[in-house]
Amino acid sequence: MKTLRYILTVFAFAAIVACGKSPDAEPSGQNDDNNTSPPVLVSEITLNQKEATLFKEGTISLTATIAPENADNKEIYWNSSAPNIASVNNKGEVTAHSEGETIITALTADQSKYATCKITVRGLYSILFIGNSYTQEGIETHFLNLLHQTDVRNKVRITWMHKFGLTIKGHNTTYATDKSYNRHRYAPGSSDWTRDNGEACLQDVLKGTEFDLIVLQENPVSQEGWEWNSTRKSEVEELINKIKSDQKGQPKFACIMGQAYADPNKVPAGYNTNAKNILTNSFGGKQINMYHAIIGHTQGMIAAIPFEFVIPWGTTLQNLRTSSLNSTHKMDMTTNGVFADLGVGRYAAACTVFESIFTPVFGINLDGVTYTDNTSLSQDTGNSKYKTAITSQSAAIGLNAARLAIKKPYEISVID
Repeated sequence: MKTLRYILTVFAFAAIVACGKSPDAEPSGQNDDNNTSPPVLVSEITLNQKEATLFKEGTISLTATIAPENADNKEIYWNSSAPNIASVNNKGEVTAHSEGETIITALTADQSKYATCKITVRGLYSILFIGNSYTQEGIETHFLNLLHQTDVRNKVRITWMHKFGLTIKGHNTTYATDKSYNRHRYAPGSSDWTRDNGEACLQDVLKGTEFDLIVLQENPVSQEGWEWNSTRKSEVEELINKIKSDQKGQPKFACIMGQAYADPNKVPAGYNTNAKNILTNSFGGKQINMYHAIIGHTQGMIAAIPFEFVIPWGTTLQNLRTSSLNSTHKMDMTTNGVFADLGVGRYAAACTVFESIFTPVFGINLDGVTYTDNTSLSQDTGNSKYKTAITSQSAAIGLNAARLAIKKPYEISVID
């Protein structure tokens, strides 16, 4: 009954708008010529979505389709049943304001046809990262610094379950038993991660908190990270099914693309022999072969598993390697032949994560964000010590590498 009253109200609104038009205006499809064909009336109106969920200040564009295509009057009146929750403009662009539900109605000019979309507005956008040290590259430090410079900082709640070296198979096997994870939590407006260790297994976290997005990362240190087959598929499906069974809602899933190790010809002697051995023994000593294998693995996951999107960090790194920053870099944009450069490398990873997730949800990107870290390290031996300073110039290159990867996730883009 409530919905019926609302629809009648919309019809009344449209009638008032229509009556407010100039009396001298000629009705569509009618004139004094008796030989004129009768007007072509609208027979149906549909919207591109029937339901949608937004978060505060998020936006979505609704598109109305009118049939037949040759209808004389295709004008549409838009209305929201609760504009304080979500408003709509005359282009069908919806903006969320506060938690709750509203009905967006698109009404034809003659008031004979209408279509609706139910909008649910939620408060905080809740994310869970399940990963390893490769996940750490993109979200530990630079990611939070970027978050703090945008309005996203007050719109999200983030949990990151970290276990060094663990693969998706490992997460799946120990899902309900392993409490040795390093758990990181970010609350709206926090200055840093809140950390604890040994307090919760994955199942504890999934049962205790509802998430909107769950991000998985495979470990590219072994075949599990570069060969996609039925065994890999089963491992990912089992983990996702366990997660779904412990979530009351319906979270979306995304995956982070792995990265290829440094080119053996560009890494000094004494650096990460294991990485060199993997490239030599499995990929003929060629970095590009490892990158293509990771691409194939990622594409296989996306095709077989219900992932909403990929966070193409592996391609961002390859893009960065084509830039001027790599011309004098002694570690091929890594810190030790394996993990990303501590400075601009991980900044580019953070940009990739940020704009892959938050730009589609909130319409917020990193334009205008000024972030620098002028410290640098360039030791030629040791472990995890190579860092390129994040300056205004290198930051721009890193962001460009990320955006090109998001645009073309499975293709290397050369950065001039």
